[in-house]
Amino acid sequence: MIDNPIASDYTTIAVLNTEEGLALVGSSALSLDKRVRENLVSTEKEAKGTKGQHAEEKVIQLAKEEKLSPTEIGASRPICLDCEELLEENNILTKTKFSGKKSKKRQ
Repeated sequence: MIDNPIASDYTTIAVLNTEEGLALVGSSALSLDKRVRENLVSTEKEAKGTKGQHAEEKVIQLAKEEKLSPTEIGASRPICLDCEELLEENNILTKTKFSGKKSKKRQ
């Protein structure tokens, strides 16, 4: 859905499933691309955050705020070391590959 090749190569989209049946969708950009947001269904909710925050961090933060129970996460790009640790701390499963590296954009 993201037509801009630069944005699709450098923007991460993460989807966090929860026991409650709600999927939280977040982007490494400030917000989801308009077309992605417009295609969310009633069982999906956008996770917003701050500049520099990773997509994985945004969805996990929203799950905590809404007292949801995360089960698994998927990301459109390999998961950095910081987010890998965050997943482990919160017992969240993933089939997404890990980069094994620190994020170059981490503030």
